[in-house]
Amino acid sequence: MNHNLLASKRITWVDVTKGIAVLLVMWGHVTKIGLITIWIKTFYVPVFFVITGFLYKERETVFSFEFVKNQSRKVLIPYFVCGMIAIIPNIVIWYYQGTLSAKLMITSLFQMAVGFGGPFALWFLPSYYLASMLYLGIKRLNNNRIYRSFLCC
Repeated sequence: MNHNLLASKRITWVDVTKGIAVLLVMWGHVTKIGLITIWIKTFYVPVFFVITGFLYKERETVFSFEFVKNQSRKVLIPYFVCGMIAIIPNIVIWYYQGTLSAKLMITSLFQMAVGFGGPFALWFLPSYYLASMLYLGIKRLNNNRIYRSFLCC
């Protein structure tokens, strides 16, 4: 059978799960705090991380400087570019409100750098990057699949 045909097959339950998770994220962002919303927020983001782990293609990846550089280029550079663009409207608002200060700018840049809040919600990109680097580091230390699974949980 053609390899491209196999690679293009979708897994229905994964697509349905992601669709439901997207709807739950939307619900969590547009509804007021309530017991259902609090309950939903306990699992809708972890669902995406579990699906990502499930779909992770095990391959012989050499955990090297070159690999880290490539992953940084793919994940962290877009994160910081989007973050810098997202801060611009806040700078304009702070300027017109008269609240623009060096402390506010440094705080926002720091929050963006560590993936903690800031004026935008792309925190999952540095989380994904860190999780994948930790996984590959653990994999390099010990190639026992059960051991790696236990440590990553």
